[in-house]
Amino acid sequence: MDTAVTRASLSKARDAFDNLSKALLADHGLREHYAHYLLNVFSVTGKLRDYRSLNAYVRESKSPDLLNEVDEVIRYELPDVWILSALRRDELEAAVQCWFQNQDHQRIRYAAPALMKAFPERVDILVSGQLRLAEYQISRATRSRYRRACKILEGLRRALNDSNHSNLWAIALDEVLQKHGHRPALMDEFRKAEIL
Repeated sequence: MDTAVTRASLSKARDAFDNLSKALLADHGLREHYAHYLLNVFSVTGKLRDYRSLNAYVRESKSPDLLNEVDEVIRYELPDVWILSALRRDELEAAVQCWFQNQDHQRIRYAAPALMKAFPERVDILVSGQLRLAEYQISRATRSRYRRACKILEGLRRALNDSNHSNLWAIALDEVLQKHGHRPALMDEFRKAEIL
């Protein structure tokens, strides 16, 4: 019973603090300064949690300079969020450009399905997206994840064969083997799945 009371009072205190801080920022015109502070925090951490805090204040801001500054930071810190946002705004070429500029970012895989769906005819995006998804599974370094990577790569091979780009399969597989060919368990799973 004490736990429920504590949680309820904590929740009320958090809500009261949020209301007080919003009122203070609105009354004293500090909202934009606080948004710059949150931008600095996000620039340092690059965490999605910090982006969400920042985004709540930036959306209400009317400052184009602040909006542009936030947009640039997001493009490099959270490229997946930026790409998905660009796709929603129909900025397709900008989304593709951001994808290829940030291809090695750890979060880029989150944007892969949406980008591949937006560009079904672009083989380069298909290959790149599927490789990022497979490499994430491989990086988890367990047999079950290796099998998931095999399924992704099998799907890529089928898609390339269906689109008459089977010559790209060898290049894509070579890229994976150069990065991860030193993993015996992965090579074993590749042989079982007849990828090699």
